[in-house]
Amino acid sequence: MAPLVDPSASASVDPELAKNTKDVGKPPTTGEARTGTQTMTLDTSVGTIKIEVDTAHAPCAAESFTYLASKKFFDDSVCHRLVLQSVYVLQCGDPFGTGYGGPSYRYAEENLPTGKRPAYGEGVVAMANNGNPASTGSQFFIVYKDIAQLDPNYTVIGRVTEGLDLVKKVADAGVVAEPSADPSTPPSEGKPKTEVRIKSLTMSAPTP
Repeated sequence: MAPLVDPSASASVDPELAKNTKDVGKPPTTGEARTGTQTMTLDTSVGTIKIEVDTAHAPCAAESFTYLASKKFFDDSVCHRLVLQSVYVLQCGDPFGTGYGGPSYRYAEENLPTGKRPAYGEGVVAMANNGNPASTGSQFFIVYKDIAQLDPNYTVIGRVTEGLDLVKKVADAGVVAEPSADPSTPPSEGKPKTEVRIKSLTMSAPTP
């Protein structure tokens, strides 16, 4: 398996998948909240990032985050990928920090920004997938600058309400170059030079 070029997580059913799975069980399949919003709080090594989660329009994603947060799934994980050109995102949510990891389940995409331009504007937070239907897992990306061209194939879960400046500072610091990279050409994506480690991720109860 290999990470894709777009903001997505490798999630194919594959013999390799088991070793890239952090199995903490599965959330309930019914009874999820379908109204209001929730606050996702990321306590990170660079500061606090808060996200208003659109529970009403992305109920499955909200329920998944609520469940995984209760299991401390994201705690002590790193944001493994930063993209500096064309697609301006910081990608997080892989408990292994490799770009391959996720939970033991996948679910369908929802709240797709069809018809919006840009589909993924500055401050939007969306779920990664592998480009196939119903391949959303735990990886998500924070958009720190409007993306002019990105198809609306990724669940929008909400918007950053606090800490977007922290993400922009991480982007300004750049990415780590691969050992084989041409030193005369700055890399456009890779591991952030400034580590963003999620100490904890918590979800509030839904509010109307």
